[in-house]
Amino acid sequence: MIKHRGFSIIEVLVVIAILGIISYFGFTTYQHWRYYQQLVTSKENLASVLYRAQQLATAAAGGKDWGVHLEENSYTLFASSTYDSLDPTNKIWYLDKVAVFRPTSTFAKDLSLRGADVIFGKFTGETNNTGTITLFFIPDNNQIQEIKIEASGLIDL
Repeated sequence: MIKHRGFSIIEVLVVIAILGIISYFGFTTYQHWRYYQQLVTSKENLASVLYRAQQLATAAAGGKDWGVHLEENSYTLFASSTYDSLDPTNKIWYLDKVAVFRPTSTFAKDLSLRGADVIFGKFTGETNNTGTITLFFIPDNNQIQEIKIEASGLIDL
């Protein structure tokens, strides 16, 4: 009797199918992890700009209040009690694949049609703009991150 060595076509196809399934689940898990990390990084970057605005207001830098203006795809650090989009000293950050959920309804007071502002008072660092900033990942809006802002100026991640 002759013995054949090697793999049959069915064995090869089964192994390829198993590798394909494992690769698919590995790739989708990696994508979700990457999306989550991008969302968390965006939240931490926005929080650091909020902290910076509060620090500048507490130090009364430039003798002004400081704030952060929120729009759906960006946020802006500004020095004033009101946001002026034409002010050349504004510093703008853009969100990549992450958006602020309904920025015009985020805060209890001082709403505008173009976005919402978090303004910290000079010397105290307190704000009248209390509420929750919700960030979501655009391709998968089930993933969200929140930043809570209290009247005392506390920024809670």
